[in-house]
Amino acid sequence: MSNVFPEPPYQRDFTAAGEAVDPVWQKWFFDLTAFMRKLAPVGSAAGHTIQDEAVNLAQKDYLDFEGAGVTAANSGVRTVITIPGDPWTYVKLAADFGTDSATPVNVPGLSFTPAVGKEYVVEAFLLTQSSDVAVGVKPGVSWPTGLTDGAARLDSTNGATSTAILNNNFNAAGSVSGTDMPGAAQSYPATLVATMLTGAAAAGNFQITLSRE
Repeated sequence: MSNVFPEPPYQRDFTAAGEAVDPVWQKWFFDLTAFMRKLAPVGSAAGHTIQDEAVNLAQKDYLDFEGAGVTAANSGVRTVITIPGDPWTYVKLAADFGTDSATPVNVPGLSFTPAVGKEYVVEAFLLTQSSDVAVGVKPGVSWPTGLTDGAARLDSTNGATSTAILNNNFNAAGSVSGTDMPGAAQSYPATLVATMLTGAAAAGNFQITLSRE
């Protein structure tokens, strides 16, 4: 962007003695033009200095926004730049949850109700313990109804050198069958990865469950 102030047509007046003088209006125009150029020099415009990680970038005529999901649109007197936030929703239990049930129990706080007509990716990273090395921990999952498709993989510690695995889909709830733990009252990993496509009539919760061997 630049500010250009035109030059007036040049004109001179002459006194009775023949001396050349500038007319008053032309002198006023030159003075005003000089003053305006001091406020906004030709080829420059007021604005922000753009920085990259606190390092100034060379000034350019245009500022271009790029990247996945970034949009720029004029709205009235403004240009609105929309930068999407983190698409993930994070959940962390405020306190440990335990059960001595041999059948799956819902873990409070580890569920959500999906919206219709959406696609979801769910990941869970769990710290699991058992008070008895001979009693395994069985994380599981239950599904909403009305899904178009859905599948999950659960991995759970099963001894010191092996992992119990469950490949599951939305047709039925399931739990991974770990039979023992490397040590008592110590944390060992379990993970879940699920993908879900909801239909127009999806209802109910996606729920992580827990039981014991």
